[in-house]
Amino acid sequence: MSYTVEMEKFRFGHANNSDSPQHNLPLEETKVRLSVDEIRGQLSITKPIFDTVLKMLNDGDTTDIEYIATYQKNLINWMNAIKITEGTMKRGNEEVFNEVERRLFLISEIIERNIPNLTNSSK
Repeated sequence: MSYTVEMEKFRFGHANNSDSPQHNLPLEETKVRLSVDEIRGQLSITKPIFDTVLKMLNDGDTTDIEYIATYQKNLINWMNAIKITEGTMKRGNEEVFNEVERRLFLISEIIERNIPNLTNSSK
């Protein structure tokens, strides 16, 4: 079973003179149908960039705050998709649900610690 999820699709590539993991390319908002297996795949695909951006934020670099905010939105949508379509405790779903929940927790922790930096960087 799959569920239609509104999410932002990241377009990775190389922009001129950019060290940013997001490479300053625009995001595309799209609606997609995702099963729990497809959410598992998205978690796997996005892990390296997620880890890089979290480390940058943890070090006080807020260059990619837009990425992490969008990723947070996607995680919430994925969590809701799992809850709605198949339930969190169905065989195999719990692991995916827990990983989504873990990433949401990490994001909220880092954002909370960096609120003064985030406020100052927007001035």
